[in-house]
Parts: sequence; C-alpha cells; structure tokens
Amino acid sequence: MKDQNYKKTENLIYRSYTRPEISETFRKTLRNNILQTKWEDGHSRNHSKLNLAKLSWGFASSLLVIIILSVLIIGPAKVWAQITKWFAYEPKAGLLSVPGKVMSLQEPIHVSDEYYSIVIQDATLTVDRSSISYLVFKGESLSESKITACNEPAYLTVNDNHKYFETNKGLFPVLPNGTTEARLFLPCVADSLPDESVWDEGILLHFEENKSLIAESEINQTSVPLGERQKGSINVLQTFVEGNNLVLITELRLNPDEDYYFHISGVPVISDSTSKMVFYESPEGAQMVEGSSGKPLNYHFKFSSVGLQFPIKIAIPVNLSTQPTADLYSGEQFTWVTEWTPNELDLSAESEVCVDSVKTNSLDFPAVQDRLQLLLHMNDGSWVLADGTDNRTVIADGGVYASLSPDGNKIAIVFLDYLKIINLGNRDEHIISGDYVPKSFWDRNSNWLAAQSDNEIVLYSVESSEQKSYTVQNGEQLAGWGKDGSSILFGVPEITGKGYLLREIQLGDGTYHDIFYLDKSATKNNYISISSDTKNVVYLGDKQGTLYVKNLENGHTTQILDVASTMIDPIAIDSYFWADNSSKLFVELKQSTEKTLSMLLIDIGNCEINSILNNSGLIVGVRMEPK
Repeated sequence: MKDQNYKKTENLIYRSYTRPEISETFRKTLRNNILQTKWEDGHSRNHSKLNLAKLSWGFASSLLVIIILSVLIIGPAKVWAQITKWFAYEPKAGLLSVPGKVMSLQEPIHVSDEYYSIVIQDATLTVDRSSISYLVFKGESLSESKITACNEPAYLTVNDNHKYFETNKGLFPVLPNGTTEARLFLPCVADSLPDESVWDEGILLHFEENKSLIAESEINQTSVPLGERQKGSINVLQTFVEGNNLVLITELRLNPDEDYYFHISGVPVISDSTSKMVFYESPEGAQMVEGSSGKPLNYHFKFSSVGLQFPIKIAIPVNLSTQPTADLYSGEQFTWVTEWTPNELDLSAESEVCVDSVKTNSLDFPAVQDRLQLLLHMNDGSWVLADGTDNRTVIADGGVYASLSPDGNKIAIVFLDYLKIINLGNRDEHIISGDYVPKSFWDRNSNWLAAQSDNEIVLYSVESSEQKSYTVQNGEQLAGWGKDGSSILFGVPEITGKGYLLREIQLGDGTYHDIFYLDKSATKNNYISISSDTKNVVYLGDKQGTLYVKNLENGHTTQILDVASTMIDPIAIDSYFWADNSSKLFVELKQSTEKTLSMLLIDIGNCEINSILNNSGLIVGVRMEPK
C-alpha cells in the first residue's frame, strides 16, 4: 500500500510539473541542506559547535515533523507539490544575503566549437558570493563525452591568477573588491578533448556595476511593521528586479530597548493583499543563524511579480531567549510581520503575460467555435475532424500521435512501428517504416514532413516520396522547420539538464549551427515547437505553469503563461501546440487532480484569449478556417 501511495504521489507530481525527476531533486537538496549547512563562526562567544549542531538538527527534525503532519492532514500530493516548490531549485545569480553593491555581466556570452557550446546568460559579483550561470551543451562532433564522469570543479581567476574554485553549481567565492574582469575555466570540458582547444584558455567575463538592480528609493521606506508586542521588526533594505521576479533583501532587527538573542524558528510566509500565498526561493548565503541586540539577521526572497496584488505581507516566526539558543524551540515565540509595497518601481512592462494566476481564478474567456476545425483523438483510438457546427468525420483508427498539415488536406499519424500520411481528399496513403517518436512537423507548404526516429531526423516528401535523414545526438529532439524550409531545427539539452539550446541543420550542405539558448527553458521539454511560418518557437519555462515564445528573427522572448503561484492543486500546462495560422497557441490547463480547467486559444500578438468548448475527445490539432 505504501508503494502504491508513493507511486501515486510521484505520478501527481509528474502531471503537475512535467518533471518526473523533481522528487529526487528534492530529496537530494534536502539532504544536502541538512548535511552541508554552514553556520557563521563567532556569532556568539558562548555558542559552542555542539549547540550549533543541535540547532541544525533541531530545525531538520521539526521540518520532518511538519511534513509528516501535513501529509496526514491535507494529503501527500499537495504537500509534495509545495515542498518541491520550496526546495527543487538551484541557487540563482543575482541573489545575495546582505545588502551591497552588485557587479553584473556586461552582456550574455555564447561561445562554441564543434565539440561544445557554452552559454553564460548572467553572472553576478556581490559582497558574499560570485554567481556564474554557465550552461554546457554538447556539440555534434562529440560522439562520447567524458564530462559526466569528471569531478574537477570549475574555477575563476582574476589578475592575481589565484584560483577561486566552484563551491556549488554556479557559485564561487567572493572575488576581490573592484573586480571587472575574470576568466572562467571548465576543466571537465577541456580535459574531455584529446588535444588542446580554445577551452584551455578559459572564458573571459567582463563586469560592470549594475545600479539598475538596486532600487535606492526602497531603502527603509517600504516596510510597515504590523501587530503589537513583536519586540522586533522586518525591514526591506534593498530591492532587485530580475525580469518578472523581485528579490527582496530584508533585515530582522530587535527593538532598541530589547536585549535578547533571537533566531528564525519556522518557515517564513509571504502573501499578497488577496491572501494568496506567494511562492519564493531563498538560496543559501553567508547568513548568521542567530541575532541579538545590535546584531540583526538578513533574509532574502525571490518571487514572481506576475499577478501579485500589493501590498504583500511577510511573516517570519522567531524565538526570543535571554541566552544563546540551544535548540529550535528555546525561548518565547513571536511572529514578526511587515507589509511591503514597491516604491517607484514600474513592474507593469516586465510583468505582462497573456494568462497569469489572477486570470485563472475565473477562466472566464469568450468561447470561439466558428471557423474552427479540430483534430480530435477519441477514447476508442480513432482520429476525428470536427468543425464549428460539430460535424464530425472519422479519418483513421489507431496510432499514438497525429499532426494536421497547414493546408488542412493531409494528416500524419505515428504508429508503433511506422508512420502513415493520409491525403484527406483522395484518401491516398503513404507508409514510412520505422520506430518514430510521437511528434512530427509539416513544412509551411504542406509538402514535406519531418519526423524523428531515435537519433535520426527523417524528412519525407509527400509528392515525390523522396526521403532524407540527418543524425543528432542522444536526447536531442526535433523542433520544426527553419526559414523557407532551408533548415531543420532541434533542441539540445544542457548536460546537467538546465534547459535547451536551439540548433539547426542546414539542408543544403548538412552543417550544424547554434541558433540561441531558450531563455528559462524547463529541464523536461518534450514539446519544443516551431510555428509553421518559422517565426517563433514555443517551450515550457523552468518553473511550473510557465510558457514562453521566442522570436526566431530577433531573439525576443515573451512569456505567454505564468500560473505558477497557485499553491493548492497547482495548475499545470497539460498540452500546447500551434494552430495552423502560427499566430495562435492552443493551451490546455489542468490541475493535479486531472481536472481540465480550460482549453484556450491565445493570440501571441495581442494576447486575445478565447476558450474552446469540447465535450469529447482530446484536441490535438486546431485549424482556423478562412473567413
């Protein structure tokens, strides 16, 4: 019975987050957080190492008790969904534990050769850490990489040539004050190649002071303590803006007339003015574990500003005692609470998405049925075309995946050991033998079909029956056609699972070229998809409930959905694909209970949203009939 419950919970997480490995990430992260917790030395002369260990394990034990009780009270699915949101992440660049100046990367870096592609989206130097967000992708000439078995840490060098070794993925020690240049060395990349290469010289990083990250007007002006007898307060010292995210650096301080020791004794909670709980990240930093009179604590939060209703409320449980704390439960408990509102921060431009958590509260969008042609997969395994008047035509039976051509005249169906193309006008059929993944793409003119079989991308001409094939690496996945049908695009996973790079094969000469990194792309992204007009690519974001579109012509990235801030029964993006006219996306939203919330048709140009009514069958294709 326990195994059944565990598997059920794993399955719920998979459906909610489209990330089956997320629970393993949580287990490893929680274990590492407990075993590798570093307490700052000398925070109390009378506080022994034994007491620090007791405090550490006391907090871990209390967390375990909270988890167990929560599972019993509200069920494992909701608890695990929330736990993964708190713990299943890596430290992000741009966060710091204490206020100070921030040095940022002047511009993103993308360097490559035939063996590797390295992308550095951002890098930040602060008073307590150096964060380098580097991503490594295998090149098409690297048949077998030794990098996965390499244990040599990356390191930075500055003018003094001292090596600053990586302490955690992307985290390095503090560099000398005033550093404007540093070199990043990746021994695991360089040593995996037989000969000397460009990677032996390191990657040069240029930094500049980024004042725009710090909103000076926020200092000591935005937090309002709430309640009585708090004996202390929470103040927002600095505010950072990172895309759609806000980073708050807070300070917990005793009132001047109080003489106590204090520590955080529970999980901080953030809620907005509608009482909706806000999910946040708070990576480890050089933080003190206990404060006292004249010695405040710093705590920082990172959360999405999309859909938030200000002011937000920050509540942090603390315990006060007259002596240094021996365990988590020592002293009298208080909850310090403050309200915070952005001061002179314009979040509207950054926070605009077509669908956010506020809109999903009602999901009240006008329905559209006219001029729609839907491709449905019925419960009996048949494929059906339905129009706006609910006239239905059965096309075929069997198969696991189907795609409708842009002209609406052909359909490609993937079976277990072959692919079938059906002309809907004369019912002619073409059979292509092979074990194909459940995914295929028509070119803009509906003449060629691209499909993938293991590590081979296959192109098939419907008119001439000509067939071409191109080899890709393990884990790389077909994404669609390039401009004018002159290339094929596919997604390349980062070697540690941190998103995807878009790469192309030029059909004329068979050469491979990087296009760009898919910003904030998810670890598991099985449905990276190029629109039929070859102008945009759509993909899942790295946070649950987020969807992005990136323009292939100018590289501009637009966030289409952000519904990640729903806490109980989290909303998930169950499926998404392009409608035939390439300007609209079909998105199906569900909850972890498998309840369908809505089937939406989103115009990526103006964010016009319509719902689609469908009482039977799974929608796998949408075609807009001409007016």
